[in-house]
Amino acid sequence: MSKAQEILQLNEMADGRSTWIHMVRDRFLRGAFGEYTKLTISRKVKIKDYWSDEITEILKQVDEFMDKETTKAKFKDRMKALVEAMREARQDRSQITQARNEMIRDFPEKREAILKLKFDTKELFNEMISEFLPQYTIK
Repeated sequence: MSKAQEILQLNEMADGRSTWIHMVRDRFLRGAFGEYTKLTISRKVKIKDYWSDEITEILKQVDEFMDKETTKAKFKDRMKALVEAMREARQDRSQITQARNEMIRDFPEKREAILKLKFDTKELFNEMISEFLPQYTIK
């Protein structure tokens, strides 16, 4: 689907608040969180960065969802909805587990080092937002 078609589709949907939250959380935040976990692992075990561009591309779409001109919504306070989507997404430990397993599969020589790493889900998610979407950093 082209970018123009996607924007048109988003405008046609004119989502309600809960649908908007679920879309942002599931389409963008969770995926970016998995990629950010891989990036963090790569930094700690000294693997080349393959993930920053992907995270940037995924999270750029959050900005589009926040833009009232790009995406119509049936509610007013998008920032409040985004904060709710982020609070839900940052509690999802499954992205960390999946990212860790993928890194072990792709870099078996780093298996032991990867398994030793410990992550606080909320802290890691907040680091991702601070690094890639600083304009939406929440406490």
